[in-house]
Formats: sequence, C-alpha cells, structure tokens
Amino acid sequence: MTSLDVQLFGSPLNEILKKVSRTFYFSLKILPQRLRSPLALTYLLARSADTITDTDLLSAERRLHWLGQLKKRLLESSHEPMGPSFNQELAGAQNIPEERQLLEKIDLLIRLYWEDAEEDRHDIQEVLVSLMYGMQRELHHFQIRTMKDLDEYCFYAAGVVGPFWTRLLRRHDPRLRSLDHERMEALGVQFGKGLQLINVLKDVARDCQEGRCHWPQEELIHLGVDVRPLNQPLPYNPLRPLIHRLLQQSLHYLSSGQQYLLCLPRRCYTSRLAVLWPLWIGLATLDFLASDTQIFNPDRPHKISKKKLIQWMLLSTVVVLSQKGLEHFFRFFEKRLLQKLQDRLSSNPSL
Repeated sequence: MTSLDVQLFGSPLNEILKKVSRTFYFSLKILPQRLRSPLALTYLLARSADTITDTDLLSAERRLHWLGQLKKRLLESSHEPMGPSFNQELAGAQNIPEERQLLEKIDLLIRLYWEDAEEDRHDIQEVLVSLMYGMQRELHHFQIRTMKDLDEYCFYAAGVVGPFWTRLLRRHDPRLRSLDHERMEALGVQFGKGLQLINVLKDVARDCQEGRCHWPQEELIHLGVDVRPLNQPLPYNPLRPLIHRLLQQSLHYLSSGQQYLLCLPRRCYTSRLAVLWPLWIGLATLDFLASDTQIFNPDRPHKISKKKLIQWMLLSTVVVLSQKGLEHFFRFFEKRLLQKLQDRLSSNPSL
C-alpha cells in the first residue's frame, strides 16, 4: 500500500469515508489501489466543500469565505492550516457526526493532497475548482430559470467529474490508454449530469422544505405553479408534464453511462463494476420515481430499498462481464420506464 492509501484506508479517515460516501465506498474499495486513493481523496475534499456550502447556520457570506479559503489552499502550497476559527464556525455547526469529523480532518486532507503525485494533483485541483465554482454560484443565489440553467447546474455539480474519472483511469490502468479519451470524457460528462438530474428529481421535496428549488422556474410558472412559498410541497398534478420531461432527459443522459461502460474492456472487471453500480442505481431510481406520485412529500423516502440495492449489486458481479447482458438490462430498464411514462400519458392525455 502507498502512503496515501494507508492514510485514507488504514486510519480513522476510512470510517469517515465509509459513512459519508455510502454506496460510492463500494466502488472505491474494489478499484486498484493506485486508482482508488486519488479518487477517495478527491471525494473527501469535494464532500468537505459541499458540507461547507450546506451549513445553513452560517450566512452565505461566511460560507463563501470558507470556500474561498479552501480553494486558496488547493491552489497555493502554503501549508497554512484552516485554523481554529474554521473548526469553531463550521465543524462545530454540524449535526451529523461524520460530517463534523470530516471537517475536523480538513488540514490532513489538504496535506495529503499536496503529497500526492503531481499529475494526479493537477487533475484533482481542476475538478475541485470546477465543483466549488458551482457551489459558489449557488451561494450567490444563482437562479435556475430555464432548462439550460438546469443543465449547467448539473454540469458543475457532477458532469465535470466524468473527464476527471476518465483521465485517472487511463493514467493508472495501461489497458485503457488506447481508448478514445475525447469520446470517453464527453460520455462521462453526460453520465454525470444524468446522475445529478436524478438527485434533482428525488430530492425535490427536501430541497423545497429547506427553501431551495433546482427545478426551472420558467417551466414551473408556465405550468401555473407559484414558486415563491418554497417551504411548502409543490403540487403533483400540474407538474406531471415537467416530471415526465425530466425523467426522459435523465434516461437519455444515463444512456451515455451505458456507452461509457461498454467501451471499457471486459478484462477491466473492477473498473466496469465501479461504473455499472451508479448506472444501475440511477436506472432503478428512475424506475421508482416514474411511479412515485408522492415525489413532493418530504416525509416519504424517494429511493430504492437497501434490499433491492444489494440484489442489484450481487447480480451485477456476473452480468458485468457480458456485453449482451448489459445491453439487455439497459433495454429492459429503458422499455419499462418508457412504458410507465406512456401509461402516464394515457391516463392524462393533456400531458
């Protein structure tokens, strides 16, 4: 194990990573050691920035200040710690223990970042700066008015990860260096945007309850929905056309994830699994949301069950080696989802 791998997976950071990354942790653990460490480090730094952004007890101005301080330390090797005021203001404001523990380790994460190989660090820096740009825009009250704005939001929230993931794969796995990197990076962008758009769909009830909405305001207004009282649930029936459209767009984006997966050689078993798991979870979540008439109810979970998740992950360990099997399962999900959407249209022709 490398020093970075020991620090991330052989220390208390491992427990924090396991708790904050949830299903992504399984993808990390199966990847080759030389690949999983920079990915894990990037995830923890990105999650730290996201936790800063979501700390509603602080004003937007203070959160922007701390995001700026973190960005500064990623761009300049000053080794200056974030300081006790960071822990007092931010770590102490976290109600979730693992998020508090994560922020308490921020200086260690920054040190590990500067100890990483220069090539990896350059790519980590690029993707983190892009992700943090999206977070800063949101704190500056960036308004999602149009579908184009929503697409841009999804790009900075997750689409930028696709090229980063692809570059690390090609650098650390000689079997993948002959891949068409431009095509793979483009597919990765679309795949990432699809996963984020699914989050926009399934988290809408909680987001509205917390006073924010990532659904395009012009589309809501066009459908006669007042977006101002965001702390109240949105009405389901008037928004069915928009739900229909967002589900279709998500499925279209996830088809890029399928293409990305099929481009990876079958002998790259763990790399294929690490792509297949979020793809299948995304498809299964879309399938669930297509039947979820309580999507705006904040008291109801809007995700697949843990039991079903485990079943899919076990099945994937066999299917991942078969190109035809993967194509069959994607067509199955696609046909099933499109049928549900068609049934929705049939039950309400006005859609």
